[in-house]
Amino acid sequence: MRMREIGPKALVSGAAVALALGTAAAANAVPAGAATARPAAAPPAVQKFVFSKEHPRFDYKNSIGRFHAHVALTGRHAKGYPLSWRFVVNGRKMRAKPGTKAMCEATGQDGRYRAKETIRLGRTWHGTVRGHEAGKPYKIAGACAFRVDANGKPATAVATFALEYTINPDAKEGHGHGH
Repeated sequence: MRMREIGPKALVSGAAVALALGTAAAANAVPAGAATARPAAAPPAVQKFVFSKEHPRFDYKNSIGRFHAHVALTGRHAKGYPLSWRFVVNGRKMRAKPGTKAMCEATGQDGRYRAKETIRLGRTWHGTVRGHEAGKPYKIAGACAFRVDANGKPATAVATFALEYTINPDAKEGHGHGH
């Protein structure tokens, strides 16, 4: 089977498409017509970040989409250090038709956090994870599955994100791979 690259993190082969956000590995493609209860994807490579007062935001953007996370470390909303996140998939780059809907699902905090929503590509999917403890490691991961045109054949693409993080409000600086 011959593969060709159509973007920084997208591969096309026949009626199958795979993509990922950030440095994540390509997700498993789902051939058109395959029945799936939720977005099927290989686990993405994980971005890592420490949120601190000087670095309360994590951002990543490429041709496939954008992921942003922000932790409230001070003020009246800082109890439990809520992490607000946003994910936007650029459907045009992936040859999705305008108005294409994606089925998206995210999990975090060892399964205690779950968000599931159907969104239009290009629109912001967002959520807030609450109940964090300083210094404890956490992870949030998500996937959005949607229909695309792969060389004239219908296919399902899966865009993924994953962030492993720690909240350290007393640190002088954050570190990780955010842009």
